[in-house]
Amino acid sequence: MKPGDTFITADPSTARDTHLWVIVSDPAQDEDRIVILNLTTAAKHHDKTCILVVGDHPFITRESAVNYGQGYVLSRATLGAQLNRRRIENREPVTAAVLQRIRDGAGVSPHLPFEQYKILSEQGII
Repeated sequence: MKPGDTFITADPSTARDTHLWVIVSDPAQDEDRIVILNLTTAAKHHDKTCILVVGDHPFITRESAVNYGQGYVLSRATLGAQLNRRRIENREPVTAAVLQRIRDGAGVSPHLPFEQYKILSEQGII
Protein backbone atom coordinates (compact mmCIF):
# COMPACT_ATOMS: atom_id res chain seq x y z
CA MET A 1 0.00 0.00 0.00
CA LYS A 2 1.25 3.41 -0.97
CA PRO A 3 -0.03 6.94 -1.48
CA GLY A 4 -2.37 7.15 -4.45
CA ASP A 5 -3.47 3.52 -4.33
CA THR A 6 -7.21 3.14 -4.81
CA PHE A 7 -9.88 0.58 -4.06
CA ILE A 8 -13.60 0.03 -3.99
CA THR A 9 -15.51 -1.73 -1.24
CA ALA A 10 -17.76 -4.71 -1.70
CA ASP A 11 -21.23 -4.01 -0.34
CA PRO A 12 -23.31 -7.09 0.50
CA SER A 13 -26.58 -5.35 -0.38
CA THR A 14 -25.54 -4.16 -3.84
CA ALA A 15 -22.41 -6.20 -4.61
CA ARG A 16 -20.41 -2.99 -5.12
CA ASP A 17 -19.98 0.34 -3.40
CA THR A 18 -20.15 3.17 -5.89
CA HIS A 19 -17.26 5.11 -4.34
CA LEU A 20 -13.58 5.01 -5.20
CA TRP A 21 -11.32 5.31 -2.14
CA VAL A 22 -7.83 6.84 -2.30
CA ILE A 23 -4.92 6.41 0.12
CA VAL A 24 -3.88 10.01 0.78
CA SER A 25 -1.34 9.68 3.59
CA ASP A 26 1.95 7.78 3.42
CA PRO A 27 1.66 4.29 4.94
CA ALA A 28 5.47 4.02 4.99
CA GLN A 29 5.55 6.90 7.50
CA ASP A 30 2.72 5.62 9.71
CA GLU A 31 1.19 2.24 8.99
CA ASP A 32 -1.19 2.52 11.93
CA ARG A 33 -2.82 5.75 10.73
CA ILE A 34 -3.58 5.69 7.01
CA VAL A 35 -5.90 8.44 5.76
CA ILE A 36 -8.32 7.35 3.04
CA LEU A 37 -10.83 9.59 1.27
CA ASN A 38 -13.56 8.73 -1.21
CA LEU A 39 -14.89 10.33 -4.35
CA THR A 40 -18.56 11.12 -4.73
CA THR A 41 -20.76 12.68 -7.39
CA ALA A 42 -19.92 16.39 -7.43
CA ALA A 43 -23.47 17.52 -8.22
CA LYS A 44 -24.72 15.95 -4.98
CA HIS A 45 -21.86 17.15 -2.77
CA HIS A 46 -21.46 20.55 -1.16
CA ASP A 47 -17.64 20.56 -0.78
CA LYS A 48 -16.21 21.48 -4.17
CA THR A 49 -12.63 21.94 -2.90
CA CYS A 50 -11.25 19.31 -5.29
CA ILE A 51 -13.19 18.25 -8.36
CA LEU A 52 -12.02 15.34 -10.51
CA VAL A 53 -13.31 14.72 -14.01
CA VAL A 54 -13.44 11.95 -16.59
CA GLY A 55 -9.85 11.26 -17.56
CA ASP A 56 -8.42 11.86 -14.08
CA HIS A 57 -8.92 8.15 -13.26
CA PRO A 58 -10.47 5.25 -15.20
CA PHE A 59 -13.14 4.72 -12.51
CA ILE A 60 -14.47 8.27 -12.85
CA THR A 61 -17.44 8.48 -15.22
CA ARG A 62 -18.74 11.93 -14.20
CA GLU A 63 -17.58 15.00 -12.33
CA SER A 64 -16.63 13.86 -8.83
CA ALA A 65 -15.74 15.62 -5.59
CA VAL A 66 -13.27 14.45 -2.99
CA ASN A 67 -15.36 13.80 0.11
CA TYR A 68 -13.07 15.36 2.72
CA GLY A 69 -15.68 15.22 5.46
CA GLN A 70 -16.21 11.45 5.45
CA GLY A 71 -12.79 9.87 5.18
CA TYR A 72 -11.34 7.30 7.54
CA VAL A 73 -8.14 6.57 9.38
CA LEU A 74 -7.29 2.86 9.18
CA SER A 75 -4.24 0.71 9.81
CA ARG A 76 -2.29 -1.22 7.19
CA ALA A 77 -3.36 -4.39 9.02
CA THR A 78 -7.05 -3.48 8.72
CA LEU A 79 -6.78 -2.64 5.02
CA GLY A 80 -4.78 -5.81 4.38
CA ALA A 81 -7.35 -7.93 6.18
CA GLN A 82 -10.17 -6.35 4.18
CA LEU A 83 -8.28 -7.06 0.96
CA ASN A 84 -7.64 -10.68 1.97
CA ARG A 85 -11.32 -11.15 2.82
CA ARG A 86 -12.25 -9.64 -0.55
CA ARG A 87 -14.18 -6.85 1.13
CA ILE A 88 -12.15 -4.35 -0.86
CA GLU A 89 -10.79 -4.57 -4.39
CA ASN A 90 -7.76 -2.70 -5.67
CA ARG A 91 -8.15 -0.35 -8.60
CA GLU A 92 -5.58 1.56 -10.64
CA PRO A 93 -3.67 4.16 -8.57
CA VAL A 94 -4.28 7.85 -9.19
CA THR A 95 -1.48 9.70 -10.92
CA ALA A 96 1.00 11.75 -8.91
CA ALA A 97 -0.64 14.92 -10.25
CA VAL A 98 -4.14 13.85 -9.17
CA LEU A 99 -2.85 12.74 -5.75
CA GLN A 100 -1.26 16.17 -5.31
CA ARG A 101 -4.55 17.89 -6.16
CA ILE A 102 -6.34 15.75 -3.57
CA ARG A 103 -3.67 16.53 -0.98
CA ASP A 104 -3.72 20.25 -1.78
CA GLY A 105 -7.47 20.21 -1.25
CA ALA A 106 -7.06 18.43 2.09
CA GLY A 107 -5.00 21.36 3.29
CA VAL A 108 -7.75 23.88 2.59
CA SER A 109 -11.05 22.01 2.87
CA PRO A 110 -13.05 23.16 5.90
CA HIS A 111 -14.53 19.64 6.12
CA LEU A 112 -11.41 17.54 6.71
CA PRO A 113 -11.53 16.29 10.33
CA PHE A 114 -8.74 17.58 12.56
CA GLU A 115 -7.34 14.08 13.22
CA GLN A 116 -6.82 13.54 9.49
CA TYR A 117 -5.43 17.04 9.02
CA LYS A 118 -2.95 16.39 11.84
CA ILE A 119 -1.75 13.10 10.32
CA LEU A 120 -1.21 14.67 6.91
CA SER A 121 0.51 17.67 8.48
CA GLU A 122 2.82 15.49 10.59
CA GLN A 123 3.84 13.65 7.42
CA GLY A 124 4.62 16.93 5.61
CA ILE A 125 1.89 16.31 3.08
CA ILE A 126 -0.05 19.50 3.81
